[in-house]
Amino acid sequence: MAKQAGADQTILYTEYDFEEEIQKATGGQGVTMVLDAVGQTTFEKGFKCLGRRGFMVLYGQAGGAVTDTELEPYKMVHYS
Repeated sequence: MAKQAGADQTILYTEYDFEEEIQKATGGQGVTMVLDAVGQTTFEKGFKCLGRRGFMVLYGQAGGAVTDTELEPYKMVHYS
């Protein structure tokens, strides 16, 4: 479904280290957008996958809620 919507590559996070795969696929540049429906268990890795001026959409918390404490290290970054 993601490829039909225009994704260049898809990675099944339960089978692959998606942070490593993204860094390989982008030559270490990161991605423009991360869509995260899982939450706590994937948030930090997803954030590390972002490239310059990238953005992350956290729209679900199936793996647990992302707390303010977990957001603390990212305060230098704009988020809403």
